[in-house]
Amino acid sequence: MTDGGAARWVRLGLAAVVPLVLAVALLPAVRGAPLGRPAAPLNDFDGAWHLACGRLIVEAGEVPREDPLCFTTDGLDWINLNWLAQVALYRAFLAGGFDGPVALAALWLAGTVAFTLLAARARGAGAALALLTLWPLWMTAVRVHSIRPQAVTFTLLALTVWLLARPDPALRLSWPRAGALLATLLAWSHLHGGFVFGLALVGLDAAGACVDARREGLGLLPRRARLLLGVAAAAALGFALHPHGFAALVYAATYTRALGAQLESITELMPLSPASDLGVWLLGYTALGALGLWLSPERLRARELLAAAFFFALSWKMRRAIVPFALVSAPVFAAAWTRALEGRVGGRVAALDRLLTPTAAALPAATAALAAAYGALLLALAGPARPGQASAPPFPPDAPVAAVQWLQARGGDQRVFGRYSDGGLLVWALYPARRVFIDGRGDLHARGRAYDDYEHIAHQRPGWTERLDAWGVDLVVLGNLAPPLLALEREHGWRRVHDDGHFAVVERPPP
Repeated sequence: MTDGGAARWVRLGLAAVVPLVLAVALLPAVRGAPLGRPAAPLNDFDGAWHLACGRLIVEAGEVPREDPLCFTTDGLDWINLNWLAQVALYRAFLAGGFDGPVALAALWLAGTVAFTLLAARARGAGAALALLTLWPLWMTAVRVHSIRPQAVTFTLLALTVWLLARPDPALRLSWPRAGALLATLLAWSHLHGGFVFGLALVGLDAAGACVDARREGLGLLPRRARLLLGVAAAAALGFALHPHGFAALVYAATYTRALGAQLESITELMPLSPASDLGVWLLGYTALGALGLWLSPERLRARELLAAAFFFALSWKMRRAIVPFALVSAPVFAAAWTRALEGRVGGRVAALDRLLTPTAAALPAATAALAAAYGALLLALAGPARPGQASAPPFPPDAPVAAVQWLQARGGDQRVFGRYSDGGLLVWALYPARRVFIDGRGDLHARGRAYDDYEHIAHQRPGWTERLDAWGVDLVVLGNLAPPLLALEREHGWRRVHDDGHFAVVERPPP
């Protein structure tokens, strides 16, 4: 066999094996579990209330403006930025039980990987360096992946990056690409509040295109900028068709303010410390990318740098922006390093690229195909789906699954108080028979009294029992040794009606 023949077989082997290795590596994240933990698609407490909201919308046939799941939200205007993703997740549940949302999450993760690789290649990154974009994806998007609607934001942001990355030297964005961007933004606005990242990316690209046009003598407002500004304006006007109208656009832009005091307890929305492990990684990754930009012989384009700089700065203010930064910057850094190395070790890079080109070309489609096959297998093996189903697994072992099953069997319409982190399971399992005190929709509860009262009750602050009484709570579901539960039982006459060794239920004494 000749050397050329051997290299050909190596190239084909890599093209076949690498997608399989990647699929196995991503499997824990596809299952919705953080890396290193047992697979459990609803281990994130947000997952259950997203399913509950999807069920509510499907059964009502409309997007409610008032919340029937919690008794503490009466009178509050509920703006649901995730309604379409929740419907998709619930429809997937009806199709395949708890494995249905997992199958959908697998497609979302595959899309994020595929579009990022395509964006790197579109920007001119060599095969080897395009494949290295998987490293920042692994460190960011994969590690926080779950069945939450934010996963579809990662996919659509990667798609937007790819649509903007395709070559456009004359700054004359094509109409089909502009139309694809608009369709992406319009759909995104119904799926998750992260659509504001997409609008920001389009606007930053338009501003950068104006700077590039000025430098290259193409005028002050090139066609690319005009079309992108038109896309952003049309996407904003598209909120006229949103179930919550333009209020959804304003609400997404001011979401962190709506959280109030909770903002200090939500890790992904907190500022990032340079001394933290993630902060050190971000600084190192950015320094490596900046070195590639500096060594690159090609003039840097403002429409790439503005977006990367914006999301880099935003990452320090809000950890959630680290994933968008990685999705935006990885293709830019990969392309810069490709150009930097071509002028120094071009021969070796070319040889490596020839070896890996089939892998880089096949990986996006192969990743999507494997995710689709995995999803199809899950659905084929899935058992019956029952709305409100509670079992362990898929719920994590520290969830009150046995207590919820007992409440389902007992019946009744009492008001239930439980932990903030258990609220998603409670609303999923107990609606419509019972309403609960609080769930994971922190933005909604912060606009009323519920979150402040929850903190008082959970931490037994002065007046906590009066707040519990004021809300007319009938049942409390907490760990069987939780101080509030023991105090209610020993000092206020509440009766323990269930104890499974981990969680207990106490009931208010009759008047």
